[in-house]
Amino acid sequence: RVSDQISDYWVAFATNGNPNRDGLPAWPGYDAERQAHQIIGAEVTQGTGFRRAELDAMDRYFAETYAGAKR
Repeated sequence: RVSDQISDYWVAFATNGNPNRDGLPAWPGYDAERQAHQIIGAEVTQGTGFRRAELDAMDRYFAETYAGAKR
């Protein structure tokens, strides 16, 4: 079950500061360039660039909206 996997990751992290332990799919260390993240569902997979498109759109919006704002 998904809740069991999440609980197992949290227990491992709380116990030794690392979510990885035997019996769980490896959780990658964070890398700002790749923005690796774990996708926990029916199967555990890894992704990169977590919400990159949405965050880039927000950056553009705020840059355009506040381009002329004075401090």
